[in-house]
Amino acid sequence: MTKKILVKIGELLTLFPSSLVVVYGPNGSGKTTLLKKIALSHVFPGENIQIEFPAAYLGHKFGTKLSQSVKDYLLFCLGAMDPAYLTRYSLKEDAKIGELSFGQIQKVGLIRILMSKEPIWILDEPLAHVDEVSKNLFLEDLNAYLASGGAAIIASHDTFPLPHESIYL
Repeated sequence: MTKKILVKIGELLTLFPSSLVVVYGPNGSGKTTLLKKIALSHVFPGENIQIEFPAAYLGHKFGTKLSQSVKDYLLFCLGAMDPAYLTRYSLKEDAKIGELSFGQIQKVGLIRILMSKEPIWILDEPLAHVDEVSKNLFLEDLNAYLASGGAAIIASHDTFPLPHESIYL
């Protein structure tokens, strides 16, 4: 029985349900570019590519208005908001994005990913600037997502603590 391929980029990357691929490399090696191409442009000249979408993407920057509340941002992005995630990650729904620290803003992005129903998550340095408690919570949530059949591609500078396939750029 063949496994369903969610993403395949030549010989570089193959992503199956319940799998995690972590892309490692020094600054400037192309991790972010690769993830953006997979998530956003779908353009790979000269490559043998198969992509089964949709995917949820979290990059270094994501569109927020500084005057927008956490609740309004999530409602705008997803059409829904689950207060349980905000409680779990110690955020207040009425907090203004512009008043949050970088780590708190990153947690808002993680919550958006967690609430998405997409079969693939594409995450660029998702744990950057996030406190240890929230990192551990997200790793638990990611592990549950993978166990339920979701798949993820993550760019990271740090060793990733969940079982995964590695790509080095």
